[in-house]
Amino acid sequence: MQKRQVLIMLSVIVLTLASGLVAARPAQESSSGSNQSSEVIVLTGLNRPKLYWTDERIVSAKIPGSIARRLVDDGAQVDVDTVLAVLDDREAKLENERQHLAVSDSLLSGQIAQETLEEYEARAAANSRLIQSRAIPYEEYRLGEVQKRINATKVDQEAKKTEIERSKAAQTKIIFEEHVIRSPIKGRVQKCFKRAMESVTQNDLQMFRIVATDKVWAEGLVPDQYLFRVKEGQRVIIQPVFHDDEGVVVRLRESSEVFEGKVVFIDTDVQPVSHKFMVRAEIENRKEMLRAGLVCEMKIYLDSAN
Repeated sequence: MQKRQVLIMLSVIVLTLASGLVAARPAQESSSGSNQSSEVIVLTGLNRPKLYWTDERIVSAKIPGSIARRLVDDGAQVDVDTVLAVLDDREAKLENERQHLAVSDSLLSGQIAQETLEEYEARAAANSRLIQSRAIPYEEYRLGEVQKRINATKVDQEAKKTEIERSKAAQTKIIFEEHVIRSPIKGRVQKCFKRAMESVTQNDLQMFRIVATDKVWAEGLVPDQYLFRVKEGQRVIIQPVFHDDEGVVVRLRESSEVFEGKVVFIDTDVQPVSHKFMVRAEIENRKEMLRAGLVCEMKIYLDSAN
């Protein structure tokens, strides 16, 4: 009797270890409404795929300064170019306005120089006609030509000064606009590093972490026997795996939720020890239910490539 109980216990242990060590196994699944079967790779066991955010950004200020306003909190949903925070921009605003006035003054000087040149050009043209009949002295004609050349040079100088002032104005505008911190992507604010009235320094410019939550990546290892059969575009289904306080897998009702996606990347290298290669699938994160760091079971449908 005791011998029989020992055999039963050993059988249970062997089955448990076998299920935990399986990295991938082929399976046949029937399509709904059809008798045809589809070969599927199931990634499970110790090598269950892990989920990652498809896009994660650290948003930093481009310049140091004091935070005048922070407009979002942890968990806020943002779009591209949503204003996250504004640095104290009073000095930059004044400098921007001063530089625009400098451009206006330069344009006015250029206009005056151009009108003066046109006047001397008209005089020079008249002198050219008068000198032919010796109605004016040659010295007056010569001085008129000199004045025309001098004012032409002034016009060129004022035009160059205007370009310089415009370049300075463009730079001050960029600096002024850099006081506004915007989101580079659509997603959710995962972490705010700074509060209003705090300062960002040259050595500490980080302000926010934002993640795109509409999609996630599931990365898992596939035995190299499938190297030539797994292809980009193949259909993928994942099912999250949950754990209790001690890290033991538990079956919750939510774990029955499945999410669909497709293979988007196949690693070019095969790991020399495990003889497996990494496959990345992009999964639609329905209702933002999935999170980075979760593990899951993944099925890859080998005959479903686009």
